[in-house]
Amino acid sequence: MITVLLIIALAGGAVLLLFGGRALVRGRRSRAARKRARGPLPPAAKRVQGEARMLLERTDVLIAATKKTSFQPSAEVVEVSMIDTNGTVRLDRVLMPTGRITREATAAHGIDRDELQRQGAPPYRDAHADIAATLSAAAVVLAYDAPLEKRSLHRTAESHELELPEADWRCVRIAYSEYYGVAAKKEPGLRNWTLPQAAHREGIPLAKPHLRALGDCRTILSLLQTITSTSQDSRRQQ
Repeated sequence: MITVLLIIALAGGAVLLLFGGRALVRGRRSRAARKRARGPLPPAAKRVQGEARMLLERTDVLIAATKKTSFQPSAEVVEVSMIDTNGTVRLDRVLMPTGRITREATAAHGIDRDELQRQGAPPYRDAHADIAATLSAAAVVLAYDAPLEKRSLHRTAESHELELPEADWRCVRIAYSEYYGVAAKKEPGLRNWTLPQAAHREGIPLAKPHLRALGDCRTILSLLQTITSTSQDSRRQQ
């Protein structure tokens, strides 16, 4: 009986240490955030905030997101969505890939071949004209990971011997990192944060449909709106 009680006590202590350690880490991060928030916005943060505000006021800017067959560089796009800076949906298409969709990709976005068949997804070739026309109307395309999104779309088009119009793609992930001044050695990890992680940091609920390209577009727009509306005072309250 004494042995059992001792084991229970030790287990309880381990749990307290675990949660206590997590609380300590959160407390340190909170204090670090408050420390960064003191004083005026740094020049880099002001620059990012100003650029984001200017882009959100333009009518030739789109926010784009895609979902793919895998996490490999050769992945095909199976869903592409684009909205304008007012949140109006400009494009929202599912696409039937030529290759298979990996289990890992389906677990991340919920799209498999059965789902695409139910939605009547066409092959990329049949949707190319709509995608190209939407992109051609944009001077700037914002994406959370712009290099990856642009490369995936253009590679998918090229696999069908088609070309997409060029646009000025800009990366929201890097801009968000620079805004908080953590793109340097002090906190390099933020530069690799996923969109859900960045949204959670800002207290932004993930937009619907969850895990899909259109939801990502809406979450990116909310993140940009948060950056542009954040003032020196609000940063002090973080």
